[in-house]
Amino acid sequence: MSEEAKIAYLREKIAHARGQSRGFSVVLFLGIFSAVLGYVWLENLTFTILGVFVALVGGGFSLYFDVQKTRLLEELGKMASTSKCPKCGKQTPQGNFAFCPFCGANLTSKQE
Repeated sequence: MSEEAKIAYLREKIAHARGQSRGFSVVLFLGIFSAVLGYVWLENLTFTILGVFVALVGGGFSLYFDVQKTRLLEELGKMASTSKCPKCGKQTPQGNFAFCPFCGANLTSKQE
């Protein structure tokens, strides 16, 4: 798999995780709303417990997808920060290097 394909795949996974997190945030909100509604207005303990359970499930999954999204963003950042030598194609170490440590090619000027 090429580097461009890996970046596209990671972006797709990030978008999926973001969507899932938003969806479960809605479930969290509905659970909290149901719990408050059951406790305050209906005075129904079963409805309140069900609302708390739904809120916990929604919050747990929302947190899971937020963590997954953060890890994918970190991985994407690592991939984007590595640069390759235009002459030999090897990945150069992070930092401001004027020359490739493997082949000695100039990294500051653009190669044609």
